[in-house]
Amino acid sequence: MRNAMNIKFKGIEVNFTETDPHVEVSEKLQAQYPHHLILIQAGNFIHAFNKSAYVLHHLKQYKIRLAGPAKSPHLLVGFPAANYKQRLWPLLDEHGLASVLVIKNSVEISDEVSCTMIDAVSDEIVNEVIEDLIKHKQLKTGSIAKALAAPTTQDFIFKTKATELDLQLLKDLIKLPRDLRSTWGESVRQTMQNIMRNTFLYGNEDNKPQLLKQLSADIDLIRHYLCQAQALNQLNIGFEHRVGLVVELGRILGGLQRAQKVTP
Repeated sequence: MRNAMNIKFKGIEVNFTETDPHVEVSEKLQAQYPHHLILIQAGNFIHAFNKSAYVLHHLKQYKIRLAGPAKSPHLLVGFPAANYKQRLWPLLDEHGLASVLVIKNSVEISDEVSCTMIDAVSDEIVNEVIEDLIKHKQLKTGSIAKALAAPTTQDFIFKTKATELDLQLLKDLIKLPRDLRSTWGESVRQTMQNIMRNTFLYGNEDNKPQLLKQLSADIDLIRHYLCQAQALNQLNIGFEHRVGLVVELGRILGGLQRAQKVTP
């Protein structure tokens, strides 16, 4: 949920005009909202700095560049402010990202979340990217993938995708005739309950490899039920979209399993 309010941030005294905002403002907002993307309008563009810039560069391939004085450069990504909602909201919703968006004299703050991609981008990684840009005029492949491929981030993305699939399938099941809902639908609901339970259990589970095996089996089972759906004439669901989510869950799960194998 996004709410608009006047800008009143403790420790930040800035007059937001059409000029480029100072990076210090973004850093103070990032400290106050550590799980959010920080986005600030400057004239006809919306800017993101450092951690937020890096995440946007990774997700949308926006050009990332250095800005500021040579002795203390920072990362900057910018995109046109026109139609920013059409550009931004689908991205935030798809990846479960929270944001603080400063537009002239107001700010839109989305609901707090416990963990996002922004948490995987450390100050060390930002400094490495800055060093890459200074020395090589481009980012190294290793630096690009380092943060957002972290197991903790993949865990969060998996949870986001699983939650989306659970909601979409629930909407589908509600529309089914009673006989299908109590047969095919019940099998789907039970399997999704297992997936969601194990997804939320993952962070506190000691035997993660075994739990991931259970998740893998349940994801395969959901894929099987969705394939059955094509043979049931009375089913009217967004088959391609649901299968796409299942395939994405399988891909992320494979990454988590590989990460467990290399973890000492």
